[in-house]
Amino acid sequence: MIESEMEAQGVKIDVSALNTKLDLIDQRANHLQLPNVYASSLYTPRGHIDLVCTRLAAMT
Repeated sequence: MIESEMEAQGVKIDVSALNTKLDLIDQRANHLQLPNVYASSLYTPRGHIDLVCTRLAAMT
């Protein structure tokens, strides 16, 4: 969703708003409580969050 917003906004990107959204998603991911069996499943969304943060930083 955030990546789509980044592409839709193009050069008029609101970095602050998108960073706020990413922070919220990151906080939610940090507070997820999963059984140990599924703990490794958190690596995938966290990797995506980091990737989007990196892309956003590169656009500024």
